[in-house]
Amino acid sequence: MPRPVPPPPPQPSAEETVRAVRYLRVVVVVGLLFFFGWSQLAYGPDSFIQAWGRDSSQSWMVHKARTLDPTTLRAHEGGDIVWLVGSSILRESVDIPAINEALASRGSRYRAQMFCQGRGAAGLASGMVAQLPIRSGDLLVHNVAVQNLRADWLSWTGLPPARMSRMLTPAQLWDTRELPLPDRLEQLVAVPWNFWRWHDDTQAGLERWLEALASGRTARKRRPHIFFRHSNRERASIYDHGPPDWEVDQNLLTTDTIDFSPRQFNVQGLERLRSWSTQHDVELVLLDIPPSAFAQWRLETAGVRAEWAAWRDAQPDLAFAPQLPDNAYYDRRHPNFRGRAALSAWLVDWLEAGHPRGTRTVTPESAVELYPWSDAPGPADADDLETL
Repeated sequence: MPRPVPPPPPQPSAEETVRAVRYLRVVVVVGLLFFFGWSQLAYGPDSFIQAWGRDSSQSWMVHKARTLDPTTLRAHEGGDIVWLVGSSILRESVDIPAINEALASRGSRYRAQMFCQGRGAAGLASGMVAQLPIRSGDLLVHNVAVQNLRADWLSWTGLPPARMSRMLTPAQLWDTRELPLPDRLEQLVAVPWNFWRWHDDTQAGLERWLEALASGRTARKRRPHIFFRHSNRERASIYDHGPPDWEVDQNLLTTDTIDFSPRQFNVQGLERLRSWSTQHDVELVLLDIPPSAFAQWRLETAGVRAEWAAWRDAQPDLAFAPQLPDNAYYDRRHPNFRGRAALSAWLVDWLEAGHPRGTRTVTPESAVELYPWSDAPGPADADDLETL
């Protein structure tokens, strides 16, 4: 005999269904209210958990901007600020305490403030300036570099969209044509904004707390370390035994890899910087801090050098910093303590001279040093590198 089929379970009445739908609506509304409330309380640049989870240069720069003391910021005579807003190259090029001490000794109307971040080219710097208390009479300085004009800059740097969102508005992210359409759509609907912008830092802070509780110790707050100052090393460890084999393949710039068009992410950022400066009556100076001779002759083709020179000459708001010897960099582009001392002294003189444009100098190929440090072994065979 076939097995008997049990009768169906009793079905809810129409009145019960209506009550269930009403209950579900209440649950959804309460859940959404809780989610939005929690996202505003725990997720954001000033949330209580950020002190334990803040772990990117973008996060630290926003925190620094929001904790500036307006009373001490402009306490000096004249009260004007030179805002150094840019990338790690600019951060490694200046010693802010030494610069301000020198400016004070000269009775300058300026004092320096630095807001530099990893990957802080114009695309991100344009969002940083909007968060700073810059006023008319101040000077805004941003560094430019040819590698920041790569056509694939966003994918090459691997910059996460969440970190971009800490600097840029949803409209600016949507206008970032270098960002793939799915990523732009994702950022457009990433509401509430603070929840997604600060999700990684908040989760990291919660994890530190849970790990500390589980081990019976006190959770340690994050420290800014290099983000608020600079490195004091003479050279990067990858150069201990000469130029690494991958250096040319990974960092070589050709005319096919650079893009000066308005579509490029950092070209868009430059236009936003210029527009913001005009609207706020703030003078903007683009500062060219030359890389090492090695970077110019081994990591840039002749076509790139020519196009980059022409682009710089065409920028009316650009100034040229002096060329440093190769032993003044800890890698190919970031100055070490020697270069920082030289550029800091130059910056003070440059400000006191009215920040003139200066002249672009051409570094001879003979200035290339394969081992640009005093304690390094003898030069490697030049055949080990691709000569451009």
